[in-house]
Amino acid sequence: MGTAAMLTSLKNNCRRSKRIVFESKTITHKKSKGITIDPISEKTLKDIKIKIKKQQLFHQQKLYFITSFSIIIIGFIISVVINYLF
Repeated sequence: MGTAAMLTSLKNNCRRSKRIVFESKTITHKKSKGITIDPISEKTLKDIKIKIKKQQLFHQQKLYFITSFSIIIIGFIISVVINYLF
């Protein structure tokens, strides 16, 4: 697809003008409350940050394990193939 075709596609694919369903909902709509934000205590925020750090550490350790296990398996397969051929 050439550049001209992409520009034409973008020009003709204006989705915002076709959104009739959401026309009545605007930012200044009186009845719309939007998303309410409740205040959270510092202790709760600290607990959330600790949980996120634990999850990140777990995923990082899992990635290291999978990577090292894959390298070991690939090395084993290569050594078996080399011993079989020679």
